[in-house]
Amino acid sequence: MNFKNVFGNAVRRRLHPHTNLRIEQLAGAIGCHAETLKNTIREEHNMQSDYGAATVNFFVSQGDYSFIAEVFPATTPLVQRRKEDEQALQLVNGLRALLNQGVAA
Repeated sequence: MNFKNVFGNAVRRRLHPHTNLRIEQLAGAIGCHAETLKNTIREEHNMQSDYGAATVNFFVSQGDYSFIAEVFPATTPLVQRRKEDEQALQLVNGLRALLNQGVAA
């Protein structure tokens, strides 16, 4: 499999009917036309790097860290560590909120 296959398959699995995300919504979010995205998914042409980066950023911003790990397997340890860091931060913030509630009570 080449990068075009991997990228197209990763995006395809995250679109309707597998999820509620429509191709038009993703295209709007990353700033390209739906037809451009459709052609990329069908592997008819390569996606421009700006749109590729925007796609990665979109899925990561939605909490889908597996997208970047799937498309760039070498980043898997980094992605896992980032996800764990964010989960730890959420835990600390939750504990801080509970402590603040106890202080206020």
